[in-house]
Amino acid sequence: MNLNQNPKILLSGIKIKLIQMYLNRKSRNIFFLEVGRPKLPDWAERLNEYSGSLEVVTNGHLTEIPVTHYFTSRWIFSLRNVTIEPERGDVYSPRGQLIVESSNWHPYFPNPLRHRKNNRKILSTPDSPYIVLASWAYFHFLIENLPLFLAAKNDFPHANVLIAKNSPRYLRDALDLLKIIPIEVGYQVTVDKLVMCSVGRDTGWAHPKDISLVKAQFQPYITEKVTGKSIYVARSRSMRSPLNEKDLIDSISALGVEVIYAEELSLQEQISRFSSCDLLIGIHGAGLSNQVWMQSGTTVIEILDKQYFNICFEVLAKVKGIIYESVIFDSKSSDSGIPVSEVLKKITLVQST
Repeated sequence: MNLNQNPKILLSGIKIKLIQMYLNRKSRNIFFLEVGRPKLPDWAERLNEYSGSLEVVTNGHLTEIPVTHYFTSRWIFSLRNVTIEPERGDVYSPRGQLIVESSNWHPYFPNPLRHRKNNRKILSTPDSPYIVLASWAYFHFLIENLPLFLAAKNDFPHANVLIAKNSPRYLRDALDLLKIIPIEVGYQVTVDKLVMCSVGRDTGWAHPKDISLVKAQFQPYITEKVTGKSIYVARSRSMRSPLNEKDLIDSISALGVEVIYAEELSLQEQISRFSSCDLLIGIHGAGLSNQVWMQSGTTVIEILDKQYFNICFEVLAKVKGIIYESVIFDSKSSDSGIPVSEVLKKITLVQST
């Protein structure tokens, strides 16, 4: 080591070396259930294919050019003597390796807390497998996690369902509507047999089969569309609410738009209200996930801050056959917040057609 070397360069080099060491260590602590693997270990069995490979393309509304995403095949697996982290849904092999296909978040993400713990409990019901329903944030739960849970549960209707004790209301509501009584645990558990649908690297991308499955499963709670019904999903009681959102709420209320605080509604209430609306308006956030319940041919207007730029709701609209519009502003370069007049113009135009 050269002691005369620039301290900043030296520190940077040390950081890079530590990261490399960490990633090398992590690579030994992960396990792939890849379809191309010649042979699975005796504790893993590939049962059937849930969905084949698929290529989807957005219309390029936000990005100005079409954006393509490729979904790989996803399979139902039966895994024996594995450990489950119920909140995230991470699954660990009998040797303690993180199974890559159990999580949508890349296993190399440097989180030292992400490992199998020594104080895990054992649940044993040899005649009945387990399925885990993880407690992800609402968008990821509804669009990415819930469909794969449903796919596994439909194949194994009598399986035990595991959830975390601190699971959010919408997860519990979903199970209530499905008439499923879960087993709640506040720790990692090792089970005799787990049924799991593999997860791809698809965060933010709605799979058409997943969306169809979710809507079909909750069809009894979907209501008829009401022509002209408009809903605004407010964020003024939650994070990332622009300073002038109240001004927008006052203005759109005068146009007959119903203002909803989605986080205060049960899942059944959200399904009922959003499935009946003709126009959904909202600032980029979890509430816009509820376009899952809307009918094809309806419209979504997303108010999008450049500081939180994301095309996930445009992608979802594309899958649903919903007309997507956006109003973009930059909270970093402007003190005015939402361009209220532009939003009102969009709403008026949609309502008049």
